Amino acid sequence: MTETHDLVRTIHALREEIDGAAIPSGEPSSADADSFTRLHRESLTELDALEDLLRQKRARVWQDTANFEPLLDDQFAWLASYVLSAEARPPDVAYERYAELESELAQYRSRLDALVQGNVTAFRAIARDREN
Repeated sequence: MTETHDLVRTIHALREEIDGAAIPSGEPSSADADSFTRLHRESLTELDALEDLLRQKRARVWQDTANFEPLLDDQFAWLASYVLSAEARPPDVAYERYAELESELAQYRSRLDALVQGNVTAFRAIARDREN
């Protein structure tokens, strides 16, 4: 569950960095400006998509949890609650579910890593080049 929250915090930090980057000043080449805009848009879209898989952003109060599907962080929390409330060893199905959730989390982590290595790195390079 902590890893899920760490990924969400990383997504928030990246979103803030990308949103905070000004459109390159000076007289950027059209290709630079187009690439900057495209990378900005694509990165934010992917970050939003990833966050929407990790946590339920639309739930604002406890009652909202009945209206929106539980996402990965909620599923980890439910499983932890289930395991901690048991008086005996958790059943095998709990271990299986944990392995499924971990696998899903690893996929999302890989997606975020690929985004950072690709679009975000290219976005940073364009922003840095325009500052110099």
